[in-house]
Amino acid sequence: MSAPDALHLRIERLLRRPEEVRARVPWWSRLRARFFGVDETFRTVALEDAAARALTRDTWPGHASALIAELEENVALAEHRVAAGEPVASEDLMWLASLHRWIVRVEEALDRPHALDRLVRGLGRRPLDVRPGPRPPRTRAIDALLDEAAHETARLGRRQRLLEAARRALLDGGGADGTAKRIVAHELAQVRRMIASGARADIDLAHQIESAIARRAPVATTLAAAASYLGGHHDAHAHVHDRLARPLHDAPASDVPDAIPPALAARIERAYDDARARLERDLELASPARALALRRRRSFVAPGAHLAAMRAMLAADARLEIGGALSQARFLAEDPRDEEVAFPAERMRLAHARSVEDLRDAVIDDPRRVVHQLASGELLVRRHLRPRRTDRARSGANAEVRLFLLDGSTSMHGARARMRDAVILAELAALMERLEGGGRVQQLLYYRFFHTESEPTRRVRTLDEARRAIDDVVGVERSGGTDIERAIVDALREIEWARRHDVALTRAQIVLVSDGEATLDASAIVSLRERLGVPTRIAIVALGGEGPSLRALADAQRRDGGARVFYHHVSDVELEAWERGDGAPSPSYAAQEPPWDEISALLPSSGVPDEDPRPLEDALAELGISDDASAARLDATRRDLRALEARFDRWLPALPSGPDTLAGADDDDDLSRTLDAIAVLETLDTPGVPRIERMADAIAVLVRVLHALAITPARYAELIARHPARFAAPIAALRRRHGR
Repeated sequence: MSAPDALHLRIERLLRRPEEVRARVPWWSRLRARFFGVDETFRTVALEDAAARALTRDTWPGHASALIAELEENVALAEHRVAAGEPVASEDLMWLASLHRWIVRVEEALDRPHALDRLVRGLGRRPLDVRPGPRPPRTRAIDALLDEAAHETARLGRRQRLLEAARRALLDGGGADGTAKRIVAHELAQVRRMIASGARADIDLAHQIESAIARRAPVATTLAAAASYLGGHHDAHAHVHDRLARPLHDAPASDVPDAIPPALAARIERAYDDARARLERDLELASPARALALRRRRSFVAPGAHLAAMRAMLAADARLEIGGALSQARFLAEDPRDEEVAFPAERMRLAHARSVEDLRDAVIDDPRRVVHQLASGELLVRRHLRPRRTDRARSGANAEVRLFLLDGSTSMHGARARMRDAVILAELAALMERLEGGGRVQQLLYYRFFHTESEPTRRVRTLDEARRAIDDVVGVERSGGTDIERAIVDALREIEWARRHDVALTRAQIVLVSDGEATLDASAIVSLRERLGVPTRIAIVALGGEGPSLRALADAQRRDGGARVFYHHVSDVELEAWERGDGAPSPSYAAQEPPWDEISALLPSSGVPDEDPRPLEDALAELGISDDASAARLDATRRDLRALEARFDRWLPALPSGPDTLAGADDDDDLSRTLDAIAVLETLDTPGVPRIERMADAIAVLVRVLHALAITPARYAELIARHPARFAAPIAALRRRHGR
């Protein structure tokens, strides 16, 4: 029996049959442990070393032997504790089990680069970063949200929503859990790459693979690689997916990040080429002082600079949270239609006659057959049409209007300027993607550069305006002093003026991107914001230096209204790493032509099975988790809105505003943990997603988080019944958000 297999049996024995452990430990070891105790703690030296290094197929063997040896020592230590009658926390035993599973899975994935990437850099590496010992309730709640994302292996769109919620929860916590943030950023980047390479976000991956194989479409290789990364393919056809993904294992890496659409990449490259050509022309006529500034900028737009910009764009998209992109709203939409008129008009169409009155406009080719054609419905008549436009009230999603304030001062140079530009370029790219997709979502953004003076505010709402904005961001050199307070005050006053002239701007969120090398009066800015009478928040991205003024502005907004305020600080070291794209390169997802004849030979025994929810429900029941999570997902799949609404009302009921009963010590602790669980649901704010999907997500996440916090469904129901006043406000807010 191999060492990992033997360890598995010993860990299972510790978890399920501790009495057998006592019988297997020699009597003298039990006696010594009983009299002298077991004071040692779990060793994590090899674990720390592996977590701090980039794990690859070549470096893994050395780490594996050290990790297995250390795991054996820790299992032996746990066995001696059990033999001595000392308690061993279940969390520590689960930690040993998860670390063992992770080692085994890495061994199995050494020949599958996409699966290995998830295990050493994505959500699959979390056992490597967890340490034994108790974890705060908030951290466990976020862990449960990440677990829900890790278990979503079918739909990329839902996985992305859960990851974005985890990113918001990590930001709200204000903690320095840099590892979790890096994992979430890596996962979001991979989902983005899969979608950009041809995977659909809203269709089950298994069915996409089946369809692509039937059509012999090269995108099947992308989908198989995505399934390998997510780890969700069925054993019955895993070998087909592995063979499909094999052409991508050794595919040459492209200089252009594959998450950037080719048309957008070409536009950005052209903008940098134009900026470089313009700079060379200006150098010929520049004064000595001006020429010095232009030469400093030459490296910023040098050949290859567009690649650094795109790498920074991907980092900004994956790592920086500045608020939801959509909000529910009712708005007037133009509804163009054609109406029939009784007189000649510019347009005409042929239609079937409906009555005798239509004979005057009939197309008669044989008068003898008119009566027969009229009776049989074959007679054609002329219909004159004119356009008619009306405004209709529609409910849908509005884009969250954002006004980007971008620091163009001289101190914003190098990687700082690159990331500043990347933030607005990433937002422009997202806007262009939504505009090209069409739909009912109202799309709009504003941006303004500021230095000693503020530039005019630019409004972007069409594809042409977005393309011109890319040229403006990349092509214009900016320098001068930093006056952040004046820029913010000007923006707030512009929003106040817009209440009469540009209604869309009144609901704007300000996104400030600066290095913070200036002072400002946070209280004065918050006071002016309140006088506007509109919900204007100021999200902050501090690049390089972290001036205390920007942090004070974020804290003042939180104290003033308690609203979520997004604040990011990115050091110069991180900025340079993001610009270079440091880290081990992820395997490609760009579609390749697979060996179809070989794939066809494997297909008869590898059809995609229909997903049966019963095994998942049984597994959840064995773990003590309510099956309402899987049942809610099944309701959403079946579009059973009535059943899902009833389930939602059971978990998040409308509560009366009556007084609470007196809480005991146990209630206080459970109340705090339950409120933490409900707070996690607030991060699932995705109004662009259908309501039925959002309700199912809320139930599934709540069930998982409550289980992670050791709150049973019965205890949860008891708490909300005993303390309605404590839960009424947060649950009412969630119900409003989900249309209940």
